[in-house]
Amino acid sequence: QPDIKRFGVSARATARIGDTGEVYGEVNFLQTDVAYTGLPATIRANAPAPFYFPRYSTSSYVAFYGNNTILQLPVYVCAARVNCATAADRRLNPNNPYAAQGYTAALIGRIPNLIEEDETRTRAYRGALGISGSINDNWTFDINATAMHLELRRKANGYVYIQHLLDVIADGSYNFLNPAANSQATMDYLAPENITTSTSDLLQAQGVLQGRLMELPGGALQLALGASIRYEAVDSPSANSDFFGGTERYFRQNGFAAKGSRTVYSAFAELAAPVIDMLEVNLSGRYDKYSTGPSNFSPKVGVKFTPFRQLVLRGTYSRGFRIPSFGEANSTFPTTGYVNATRAIYTDSFLAQYGCSLATYTSCPTYITAATYGQTDVSNPDLQPEKSRSFTLGAVFEPVRGLAFTVDYYNIRKTGAITTANNSPAIAAYYAGLPIPEGYGVVPDAPDVNNPTALPRIAFVQSGFVNANTIQSTGLDFGASWNFNLTDNIRVRTEAEASYILELSTTFPDGTKQRYDGTIGNYNLTAGSGTPKWKGTWLTSVDFGNFELNGTVNYFGGYNLSAEDQTGPGTRGDCGLSDGTVPCDVPSYVTVDLGARMKVADAFTFYVNVLNVANRLPPYDPVTYGAHLYNPVQGGTGILGRYFKAGVRVGF
Repeated sequence: QPDIKRFGVSARATARIGDTGEVYGEVNFLQTDVAYTGLPATIRANAPAPFYFPRYSTSSYVAFYGNNTILQLPVYVCAARVNCATAADRRLNPNNPYAAQGYTAALIGRIPNLIEEDETRTRAYRGALGISGSINDNWTFDINATAMHLELRRKANGYVYIQHLLDVIADGSYNFLNPAANSQATMDYLAPENITTSTSDLLQAQGVLQGRLMELPGGALQLALGASIRYEAVDSPSANSDFFGGTERYFRQNGFAAKGSRTVYSAFAELAAPVIDMLEVNLSGRYDKYSTGPSNFSPKVGVKFTPFRQLVLRGTYSRGFRIPSFGEANSTFPTTGYVNATRAIYTDSFLAQYGCSLATYTSCPTYITAATYGQTDVSNPDLQPEKSRSFTLGAVFEPVRGLAFTVDYYNIRKTGAITTANNSPAIAAYYAGLPIPEGYGVVPDAPDVNNPTALPRIAFVQSGFVNANTIQSTGLDFGASWNFNLTDNIRVRTEAEASYILELSTTFPDGTKQRYDGTIGNYNLTAGSGTPKWKGTWLTSVDFGNFELNGTVNYFGGYNLSAEDQTGPGTRGDCGLSDGTVPCDVPSYVTVDLGARMKVADAFTFYVNVLNVANRLPPYDPVTYGAHLYNPVQGGTGILGRYFKAGVRVGF
């Protein structure tokens, strides 16, 4: 886990104006430093995902795009670093033990005395001003303004700059035989410090007027009106662009970049109408106009019906929209995520080149069975805003005071949803030997050294963000709570929450539909964190006054290792790993946490927590992207095993 340091300061001043008015000013500053130390520096690797130039690699014995092979220590070195075999100042390479015999030497491994280190420093500055008060007995106003500036500095050390690595190999300036003998100047040249600063800004002013219009049988009819203007901007330059060439960059550094700004003008209103004692209606709407072009009106209606005290029926209906983010529409460098290639993406004709088939997939060479490929998402300035429609229906049942049960059904439908493209058509076309569909790009990997004439596997699939037809999400949320006094001095509180996903799916412009619920998908959206059908928590606490005990049960539902956004529609439930050695289903996962709190005085409270009491490790997951053989989202805390947290809270 990384080292994290945080500190901040805040100040606020408030002054009263007249009998009901108030004016305030507030400033905040927060700095967060996160530092991580990794492994020795990499020199045998693939460069990050390419954009302007072909990807450079030092990890293959076979020429990759015709521009390189595995690293070789040459026979001769010279100051010019080129044509050293005929240079006037040539000399035998002191790092090559075979130079005198006229042989090159392969170079693999890592730089042992150069450690990869990452540090991010985030500084957030915020200032706010506001004034509020009453106009009369029925109407109040609130006017405020906020300014925020966020600065993110990313500093990386120990990452090898590819061209500099080739330089020190060619001129012999780096001592590969005894790395510890290298000077600091040589080390700094091989891996120069990489510092990149990104910023984001927000300026907003808003005014709200609210008051009572009239009396209804159920209470006062209340209206709120408001308007706001907001400016937002992002400037996030690439920390590792290949703009200057395939080797003029670092190994293992992300190249993403985005930049943009816009102004948003908004007007909104809300009407709360307690029609009768049993019926309450809430109507609201918001109009947003963006300087980049889009505009939209988003209405919402909510109804609450109480036929008798023990039962409340409720429901909402709303429409909304979301314009493309700066990264989706204005990224100057694409985003690439890597996924495992499973059996389902191949064809028999392709595998036949490697002496195997879909039926004998486990006998295929490792080049096939251990393959991964990058999914490169390119920004699309022609994206349209996505629209949404949602409604909920629910009930609250309280048979006796202190005991309550809730159930809610939600149904969310997004149309024209902004998402990554369905890459299945491009993958299928490539492995079938057909033309790649328009709008896609497929970059082949380096050939298999044992089958150099066979069609290579895929290295990257490139596609732009798209406005997909529909994203559908439906499910149920459950809740139960019970608060009661066990004795005059002991109070018990227990509550449970659970959610069940009925459907999570995407339908694309060509009519194909992908289902993700109960699987590891949507892989593109969640980086393989999965969509279990069930999730839930159960918290119980016993309060003795100045002493409290509590326990929490966390439940994560199991899921199938298939993902239709990787293997295509209709493959849900078939993870492509069903060869008898790797299970396709990840089982459910339960952890239990215990805690205690003791209040010693008004100013001092001591606490201790035991997390994951049973010391349960996460279930085996060999597919998830982002952790090694476990799911970091579903089992992120469990991977640490049983651990303790203790502290004291001090108040003044």
